[in-house]
Amino acid sequence: MALARSAACCVVASLLAGCVSGPDHTPPEMPLPAKFGEGSNKNIGDVATVAWWSAFRDRQLDSLVARGIDQNLDVLQAMERINAASSNVTVAGAGSLPSLVVGASHTVSGQMGSERTRVGATNTSGGEANVSWLLDLFGQYRRSKESALASLDSAYASADVARLAFLQDLVSTYIDARFYQERIALSKANLQSRRETYDLTKFQLEAGAASRL
Repeated sequence: MALARSAACCVVASLLAGCVSGPDHTPPEMPLPAKFGEGSNKNIGDVATVAWWSAFRDRQLDSLVARGIDQNLDVLQAMERINAASSNVTVAGAGSLPSLVVGASHTVSGQMGSERTRVGATNTSGGEANVSWLLDLFGQYRRSKESALASLDSAYASADVARLAFLQDLVSTYIDARFYQERIALSKANLQSRRETYDLTKFQLEAGAASRL
């Protein structure tokens, strides 16, 4: 009899295990070559957090980057998506936790006497507490939390993409602006040099020290 019960329990457990919502997630494999044609195999770390623009040693650029990251709408929206996804993780995991419901009541009973006084008043107080814990037999809550965690990872990745895209646009535009500023400065210096050469040649011509050729 005991053997039959054990066998029945094993069968029921196997059936319940087969009813788990969805298959287990297996991350896709992305094979990469052992080494590339150029460069080394040194790990450069997380490119999303490296302050690579500081290599230019430009304080104005550093200030623009700091203010831009704090004020750029795309980056701010991506950060808010992280907060929302983090809240969803908390909500998704709450279903598998025990819940506690507490209630209390207080009743006063009696008869109304003269001058609005209560005669024979009785005070009755009561309270109750209920604890419930839903067993996640089919893996619904576990799958829900896995999905929420995956969404959170996606939100972090989207924030990194938004941040890198903003930095790329800002730094490249700043470099272009500085390039044209330097080019204008060189053009002005070249123009000033030519004017000085012209004035010197004109002075020499008037003094008879130079020919018109």
